[in-house]
Amino acid sequence: MTSNFESLPLELFEPIIFNMGPIALASLRQGNKSLNQTLGPYMFSNRKAVNQLMRWGCVHGEIWAIQKALSLGADPSMVEIPIKGEDYGGRASTPVQTPTLCLAARRYHYQVTEFLLLFGAQLDLNGVHHYQIKALRQRLFDCQRPELLLLYLEYGLRDMIPRFQDGIDDALRSSVKACLGLENHRIWLSLGANPIAPGGKCKREPESALSLAILSGSIPVARLLLSLTINWNISAQRLPYTSQTAMNKPSNRPWLAVPMLAAAYRMATHGTTDMMELLLKAGADINVVVGGYWEQSYAMILRLTSPLLTYAFAIDFAAETVPGKLTPHRGFKYLLKKGAELQLRDPEGSLTVWSSISVLHRIWSKANDRDRLLDKRLYGVLRLLIANGGANGMTLSFMLPLSDMRGAPCPWANKPDPTCDKAFQIAMARWRSLLDLLLQHHDYRKCSIHEMLFKFILRLNNLLGDSCFTTNSEYRLDVDATQPITIQQLLDRGANLNHRAQIRYKTFSGNILCHLTFKRNWFHPSELHCYYGANKCQRQLSLVSMLVSLGADPPAISLSRTRFRDVRSVLPWEKPGLARDPHVMEQLHALNGHVDDEDRLSWNPTAGFLLDGPWATAWRTELAAKDPRVATHDWRYYGPVSSARMVAGSGR
Repeated sequence: MTSNFESLPLELFEPIIFNMGPIALASLRQGNKSLNQTLGPYMFSNRKAVNQLMRWGCVHGEIWAIQKALSLGADPSMVEIPIKGEDYGGRASTPVQTPTLCLAARRYHYQVTEFLLLFGAQLDLNGVHHYQIKALRQRLFDCQRPELLLLYLEYGLRDMIPRFQDGIDDALRSSVKACLGLENHRIWLSLGANPIAPGGKCKREPESALSLAILSGSIPVARLLLSLTINWNISAQRLPYTSQTAMNKPSNRPWLAVPMLAAAYRMATHGTTDMMELLLKAGADINVVVGGYWEQSYAMILRLTSPLLTYAFAIDFAAETVPGKLTPHRGFKYLLKKGAELQLRDPEGSLTVWSSISVLHRIWSKANDRDRLLDKRLYGVLRLLIANGGANGMTLSFMLPLSDMRGAPCPWANKPDPTCDKAFQIAMARWRSLLDLLLQHHDYRKCSIHEMLFKFILRLNNLLGDSCFTTNSEYRLDVDATQPITIQQLLDRGANLNHRAQIRYKTFSGNILCHLTFKRNWFHPSELHCYYGANKCQRQLSLVSMLVSLGADPPAISLSRTRFRDVRSVLPWEKPGLARDPHVMEQLHALNGHVDDEDRLSWNPTAGFLLDGPWATAWRTELAAKDPRVATHDWRYYGPVSSARMVAGSGR
């Protein structure tokens, strides 16, 4: 039957038809079958009508439009679409070819996609705009909608999908991160997703699905991911710049990508070993070494890290002990029992690019003041690590550690002495205990006891010089009670100041040490204004006095800058103007083993702690009961060499 629209006069019918687009004409034909044949010729009045109809049907999910376009000779695989110019000025550039499957995937038209695949549509992405490829990947690897990807795989399009493995790995990672459920995770695992593959939006902080599951504490998800046979050798544990994987970029938080580091981080923050046990049963390496940036002092330091070091970085000794959770001592003991190594292994031999950091050094840096030695947990961890070889190669650094700030001492710079005498004695007793354990496990074949003493004094001398010549009180080195104790421990174990040792291709002895120390603060009186004003460098003078008191031969100093002689043999009348200068006299007194009271610093290592304080009274009384000569010693200064040797009782 003829419709009212079709019965219009031709002069009215044709202008209306010509003003209608191909989509409107197709819709009109679809709604009125009587117009199907009448409007057919008008469809081809526009040369792009078939292409527009095909594109419109794919975008809006209208199968009838696609059927009509296919019946009119449209390509089931490709369609032309206009795109705007690069300047976004509104001009349409040359139409580009786009796969019909990409248009159908924009709005997840599953029926349209299946219809196109039945008609033999292929996914040819050669020459396709990268925006179209990116949009297609977002739809295919949507972690919440895997149906579209499953439809592609059903029709054998896996090889045509770009970066298929990376896509399913990202989908599994997003599924775990969004906590979508075990069934959703199982779908992506069945497609071949790798739970330990690193990736993510941020290349500087890659993530893996298994690490995210471990950090979230979900044991069912972790067991599901570990149910597959995982090749732990392909875990991202190589150093940067050696391959193209995402993990080979240095990370600020490497535990987000490496499951074993994530388990160690969870141990430190939650005090539980459930995830660590799951990984060890699955065959993970507890000594895996990766690279990453660690925040230290004023900069991000590029370092190697391991599960044990990650635990050391994340542990908080100041946190309260919670019943049922691991204490720091039990945590370190657990990791060592499971085979964790204290010395980091470089898997690729690139230590020229990366610098490792010792676990013991990290734990020691947490002790930011001497009061921390009163913490039983920290003290127990230090003893545990030293007893297991954690101080190998860093004995001297432990004795006199350095921070990253201009060589300032760490950790006990500018910290007041404890006001409690008992607490101070406990801290010093624990320091002696740590030193005994440290020297007991030291490898003397690499560094003898004499070299250790000389290196310690050289480093101490450098720190003293840096602190004396700065106006910033933040970097001033105050006398630390642990330093004379350390020197005394080395002397008790056989170190001799007059022994000649070779350090860095130079020969050192007590005479040379005194000379270097004396040289750092030796200025002609007429040149004092050119240097550091009237700074008397009392720390160096006190150090020289201590070395001489301990038996070091005094150096030969050139007072006239032309000839050398023993400074003790200089007669006052030979150089009246120079020898009677107060600054020079202070140095001469230091080389004779004593310092003036106002410049005196308690360096005497025989005391075991500072002599300036009420805590020294009990020690002197106890020592005098054992040796009557102690009572006759003048404690105001170190006194002559013989007196110091008598008090030390060592004969050195």
